[in-house]
Amino acid sequence: MEIPQSETNEEWTGCCSKTNSTFLKYITMVAICVIILMFSIVMIVIRDGNNCEVYFSLISAIMGIFAPSPSMNKRFK
Repeated sequence: MEIPQSETNEEWTGCCSKTNSTFLKYITMVAICVIILMFSIVMIVIRDGNNCEVYFSLISAIMGIFAPSPSMNKRFK
């Protein structure tokens, strides 16, 4: 299924500006991930590392989202 070009570069008009929809979605995702990351770190510090498996899992999930996918570009001759 192909996405029409007009949908990928859609601009949203807000109260005082026009914004690229893809950029706004990315910034929102980054902001939410930073909030969750900071919350997890604070909870680990407050609890002194005891019973913090959920917070470590959240941190590793967020790191997995932003870590680049490995690629193996190997040419066979």
